[in-house]
Amino acid sequence: MNNLNYNKRKFKYTYGDEFTLSGVNFIGYYNVDIVKGQAYQTRYNTDIKLTGVGNINSEINLSEKYFERTIFTDIKLMFTLDDLLVKPNEIINKNSLNYKFNLIYDNFVSLYRQTKICDPLLPTNFNAFAAVSAVGDGIEFEWYSTTTQFICGDQTPGLETLSAFSPDFTSKDLYTASIASKKYPDSYTYIIAASASLFLFNTDINNTSFNLELSTNSTGSLDSLFFGNITSIATDDDRHLYIIDRSRSSLYKLDINTIVNKDRTGQRQIKLIETVGGTGNFNNNLNDPTYVEYGNGNIFVYSAGDSGIKKYTESLNFISEYRNEIYFNENPFKCIAYNPNQNLLYILSENYNVLVLDADTFNKVDEYTFKKNPFDIQIPFIDFFETAQKLIFSQNNSNIYYLQTNKNIYKYFVSTKDELIERFTIDYSFGDIPFWNTTYTAFSATEATWSELPNFDKFYFTTGGTIIVPGKDPYDRLLSLTNTKIFEFLETDDFVSLLNNENPNFYNKSSIALNDEYFNNITLNQSIYKLIYNINLLSANVNKQMFAEFDLDTYLRFQDFNEFDYFDKSVLNIDDMKQFFVGVNETVNGNTLNRVLTEIYNYQEKFLYFVRTRVQNKRIPSLVTVVIP
Repeated sequence: MNNLNYNKRKFKYTYGDEFTLSGVNFIGYYNVDIVKGQAYQTRYNTDIKLTGVGNINSEINLSEKYFERTIFTDIKLMFTLDDLLVKPNEIINKNSLNYKFNLIYDNFVSLYRQTKICDPLLPTNFNAFAAVSAVGDGIEFEWYSTTTQFICGDQTPGLETLSAFSPDFTSKDLYTASIASKKYPDSYTYIIAASASLFLFNTDINNTSFNLELSTNSTGSLDSLFFGNITSIATDDDRHLYIIDRSRSSLYKLDINTIVNKDRTGQRQIKLIETVGGTGNFNNNLNDPTYVEYGNGNIFVYSAGDSGIKKYTESLNFISEYRNEIYFNENPFKCIAYNPNQNLLYILSENYNVLVLDADTFNKVDEYTFKKNPFDIQIPFIDFFETAQKLIFSQNNSNIYYLQTNKNIYKYFVSTKDELIERFTIDYSFGDIPFWNTTYTAFSATEATWSELPNFDKFYFTTGGTIIVPGKDPYDRLLSLTNTKIFEFLETDDFVSLLNNENPNFYNKSSIALNDEYFNNITLNQSIYKLIYNINLLSANVNKQMFAEFDLDTYLRFQDFNEFDYFDKSVLNIDDMKQFFVGVNETVNGNTLNRVLTEIYNYQEKFLYFVRTRVQNKRIPSLVTVVIP
C-alpha cells in the first residue's frame, strides 16, 4: 500500500521563513492537518492557525510530502515521461495542458526535495552520560558532560559498574520510562524497572542532579503486593505508571505524583490505583501478559497466551481485543509503539517485522520488515548477535522514529518505513581479545576460542532501555540505559542543503497554469518558460554533492560533501533552448507538445542524475573467488 495513506497529521520545528503568526515570522513547533492543508502552532493543538509564506518549503510542509532523502535513497521523479506525453486521440485544451504542467511541477518539487539530505552524522550530539560513582559514604548516579560526538561502549575508568548501585542492574532485561513534572518544568522522573524492583529517580534537563527518590519491590496496602516478574512499564506523562507483572498475569496502575511533583510534605510513595488481569476467560483477564503501551488515553497490553493485544481505558476497563495467532507464531512479539500523529500501533517482532494497526479499530494498515544493517566492525557472524528490542517515535519530528537493538540505535523516516537514515556511531572496544579477521592472523595462532569470539556481552542496550525524555527545543532527548552507563543523546532532524540559497523564489503551480480557455503559442510558451525557469534556478543554486563509499564490511557509509565548480555544472547547460518552446509557426498538436514535454522531462532527469549520491567504489561480495595469474 501507499505508505502515505495513513498520514493524518504531522509536526516539526521551523527555524522561520515558512509560516507567519499574526504577520510575524514564526519560529517553533507547528503541526499540519494534511487534509485541510492548514498549519497550527505547537505540536498537537489546533487553536492557533499559522499562515504559509507561499514558498516551496511551506508548500511541501503543508502537503503529504516530506523531505526524506538519505545516502541510501534511490532518488527518482514522481512521474515518468510516459505520464507526461500526449496520447493519440487525446484532446488538447486548457485542462489537459494544465494537467501536464501539474505533473511537471510535481516532478520539480520532487527535485527540490532531493536537495535536502538528512544529516548523516549520528548522533547529532552525544551530550552527557549518567554513571555510578562513589560519593562520600554511598554509591549514587552522577551526570558527566562530554564534548565528543561518538560514544564508547567500554566502562569508563574511575567509575563503578551499574551493578554497584544495585545487583538488579546486572540484568539485560531492564525497562525505563519517564514523566515530566508539571510543577517543576526542568525536572522529570526517570523510572527503571528490574524483574522484581522499581527505582524512581528525579533528575533535570540541565543534568545537574540524579537523585534516587524511592526504590521498592512491592506496592498496595501496607506494601503487601510483591512484584514477581516485571516485563514492561509505561506512563501517561502525567502522574500514572503502568506495570506488567508477568508472573502474576496482572496490569497495575500506580500513582507516583508525590515523586514526580516533589510533594512538599517530603512524602515519597507509590499508590496502587487499580489492578486488572489474572488468569481466566473474562475480557479483563490476561493470559501471560508481557508488554504495556499507553496511547491517547488508552492502555494496550500484549497477551502472549492469547496471541493478541487487549485495549483498556485509563481506568483499566476492557474495550476491545486484537487476536492473530498465525501472525504472532510466525513473528514472535517484541514491543508495541504508539504513533500519536496517525493514531497507529506499531508492533515490532523479533525478526524485525513491523505490523501497523489502527489504534481505534485494530484494522491492519501496513506491514513491512526492516532491512538488515550490519555493524561496521569486522567480527564474524555479528548479525547473529544483534536482536530487535524497541521502537521509539520522535517528539521533535513526526516523520522520525528509532529502532533500538541490543547493540545499536537506528534512525528512520516514518514515511519511508524501513529505509535507514543512519545508525548511531558507537565505538566498541573489547579489550585484548585477538579477533580472527580483524588482526589478519591465522586463527590457530590466536589464544581466543570460538566461544570467546566475539565477546559482545561487554556492551549492550537493555531490553527497554531507550526512551525520549523532556528536553530543550528542538531536540529528541534520548536516554539509553546500557550495562555501563546511561547515555544521553540530543538528536535533531537537521538537514544539509545542496543549494547556495535554500529557498529560491520559484514560480508556484497556480502561477504556471493556463487561465484562459483559448490559448496561443505566446501564452503557452509563458507557462513553459516558468517551468524551465524553476529548473534553471535550481540548477544555478546547487553547489555541492554527497559522496559515499562501501567500507570493508560492505556497508555504504557517508564520506563528505564536495563543492561543485563551474566546469562540473556545465553538464546542466541547455544546448538548444528553441526545442523547449512551441515555434511561432508551429501547430499546437500532440507531436509538438510531446517534443516540448520530452525536452523538459530530460532536463529534469539530467538534474536528478547530477545531484545523485556519488559512490566511490563498489560493494565487495561476501564470498568472492580471486584468481591470481
